[in-house]
Amino acid sequence: MINFILIILRRNAYFLLAAAWLFTIGFIINNYFAGASSTPYFQRGLEERIRLQEQKVGEIANDTVLLKVLAEGSFREQQLDQLSRLEFSLFVYKPAAHESWNLAFWSDQQTEPIVISFIPMIIIS
Repeated sequence: MINFILIILRRNAYFLLAAAWLFTIGFIINNYFAGASSTPYFQRGLEERIRLQEQKVGEIANDTVLLKVLAEGSFREQQLDQLSRLEFSLFVYKPAAHESWNLAFWSDQQTEPIVISFIPMIIIS
């Protein structure tokens, strides 16, 4: 029985080697060059995520009533819950004395705001 298996392996060694080689090449192509792990797939995903976040920031920046409520600190718990579920942090600054700015609102406790020494502006094109 063992001799029979050795004879078959000797006669078909190149076929087995070619089959293993083709399987390996197919595996590499499937995992790295096609489908969910390809570069164009990741690029589209990142571009879509950035576009959605830019759109959400634009909506918040255009909602002057919400910004005023946040700056005054008279927001409701529902508004705070919605803002804390965002994928980005939101900081609202109010003008203070001597051309400085004070932090009036922040949406999460995970990000530390930077100290602003300039006048922030929202540029909408």
